[in-house]
Amino acid sequence: LNGEDVSVINKRASTLQHLVRMNQELLNSIGVGHVSLDKVCQLGRNVGFETKLTGAGGGGCAFTLLEPRNSDRPVDSDSASLVESLNAEGYACYKSRIAGAGVLWLDSL
Repeated sequence: LNGEDVSVINKRASTLQHLVRMNQELLNSIGVGHVSLDKVCQLGRNVGFETKLTGAGGGGCAFTLLEPRNSDRPVDSDSASLVESLNAEGYACYKSRIAGAGVLWLDSL
């Protein structure tokens, strides 16, 4: 990748992280959040990840966006640290990945 490509990727990563955080804050504002989920979100932010609730409700599930992100630190190291912190707080962690193309970024429609 050239410098311009890296710059575009970093900008998009920053935007995606921002949108995940904004979405979780909006969900909190309509009353569907929970203090335990706020704790999970904060633990993720402590190592540079954003988290939001997911699912139809009642299950207490969230996802944490590991990549892309704006950080030079290794994702594996930070994600292991996050899992350790979450486990210490009594939360169960499950690894998953996007099975399809995932999130697509369209510059124009």
